[in-house]
Amino acid sequence: MVKRFINLVQFFILKPRAIFEIFNIRRIRGYTMQTIAGVYQMQDHIQEIKKNNIKGAIVETGCWKGGLGAYMASFGLETWLFDSFEGLPEMTEKDEEIAVPKGLALHQKTGYIAVSEENAKQIAFKLGTKPRIIKGWFNETLIKNKEKIGPIAILRLDGDTYSSTLEALEALYDNVVIGGVVVVDDFYDFKGCRQALYDFFQTQGIAPAIITYPFGRAYFIKNESR
Repeated sequence: MVKRFINLVQFFILKPRAIFEIFNIRRIRGYTMQTIAGVYQMQDHIQEIKKNNIKGAIVETGCWKGGLGAYMASFGLETWLFDSFEGLPEMTEKDEEIAVPKGLALHQKTGYIAVSEENAKQIAFKLGTKPRIIKGWFNETLIKNKEKIGPIAILRLDGDTYSSTLEALEALYDNVVIGGVVVVDDFYDFKGCRQALYDFFQTQGIAPAIITYPFGRAYFIKNESR
């Protein structure tokens, strides 16, 4: 608790304008697992792409209760939220870092962190926003909606597992415009997520710089046509 308080103070020193957003950020409390820094990071990214006239939608793969998605949608960009709402998909040995500490079985769906789709609808209504909420497993829903989404300015990956991260990149990375932002929520948390990202980079023949937002999440900028 003390460490979290110190981190928050340090964050506000680095990002003093975030103090004025505390009320709005706290409106999604209970509907997101993100810290204040994690939420404000997305506001920063949105404002940056607007300033640079980078056109495209916001897409979040793995929205949980939809709090962050509803918040992002409040900035006026088309926002898509994807989630199974049935928990994480089947995990493999690549995801032992998640499964083992929590006693979750591999190679079967466990329902871990499953929530009702109604949560996402409730918080969107509360904030007066209208993100597109798509229920289903990524390997079914992302490709199906790829053309409908069109250009993506911000792609936020929050699927935790190797397969969820890789499936999102394989399905939607081509839609990310040059100068667009890809946020990898679990990059520092789970080895499987990092491995999926590195495997995708290798397949694509790219090596973008991974940047860490202060007290927030890792991200990179798409600066190549591939």
